[in-house]
Amino acid sequence: MTLAAKKLQVLLVDDDTLLALAMQEFLTISGYVVETVGDGEQALLTFTNRPADVLVTDLNMPGLHGLELIRRLRETRPFLPVVVVTGHPPADRLADIQRDHLGSTVLVEKPASPEYLLAVLDTVFDASA
Repeated sequence: MTLAAKKLQVLLVDDDTLLALAMQEFLTISGYVVETVGDGEQALLTFTNRPADVLVTDLNMPGLHGLELIRRLRETRPFLPVVVVTGHPPADRLADIQRDHLGSTVLVEKPASPEYLLAVLDTVFDASA
């Protein structure tokens, strides 16, 4: 059974609406259940009401920055797997994101192919299992 066949819940956070909708469509077709929001504040509210199995997030968004979103979600779910999809990775790459967190974290630079994103999700879930 593939990971997507297990109906894993993905919370997708990106302020680029077209990119977010494209990723959502591809992940949904691939078998994931995807909830898409446009910013970090919406993501916190959504996650509170409908916790996801993985967070896929951009970093540079209006309002709540992706790093702060990750930190706040991992306060209650320290093992939450995170895939950061960004066109502007932090200078020290994953160090800030991984510091003091137990969950698997992968950095994907935009633009990334949908197939690559699926492979990363499989890797993140394998590492968290």
